[in-house]
Amino acid sequence: MRHSRSGHSLLEVIIATGIFILVAVALAGVWVMYGKALAKSSEVIAANTVARSITEGLSANGWEWLKAREPDSFPVSMDPVNIERVVRGRKANINYQVEYVLEFNSDHRFSPNVSNSHGEPVLFSTDICKISVTVRWHSAGGGKGNNGTEYNSDVVYSAFVYKHGI
Repeated sequence: MRHSRSGHSLLEVIIATGIFILVAVALAGVWVMYGKALAKSSEVIAANTVARSITEGLSANGWEWLKAREPDSFPVSMDPVNIERVVRGRKANINYQVEYVLEFNSDHRFSPNVSNSHGEPVLFSTDICKISVTVRWHSAGGGKGNNGTEYNSDVVYSAFVYKHGI
């Protein structure tokens, strides 16, 4: 009875090692992309949270406070919001620039941006205020800023407030 004591040849070991290295490099690339996507999503989540908080704060002031600002229908800039977070053990601060616009339908005008199922503009009640909050920030993965500004990412959060609902 003969027992074969042959193992793997050197060529087989080199090929297996090469395949392992190729797979490891591919997985490392996926891991880097996952980290970048995770960082970007945390920026967007923070921006949405800031926008929602500002919107709720504005509507919490009440209808009369909102109505008193009707002449100021242009965008109102607020103080920058600084969010501190930790990324891979290092602090990474993000400065968010926030502005809001209050839109009232004082003269029963049609809204050109909203249509019914037949494509006709919708008439809004004068008892409704549209609050739009825009949050802008500079994201490392966002490319160059728009319109010459340093901000290259933004989130817009809108809410309709009914006069008798507050």
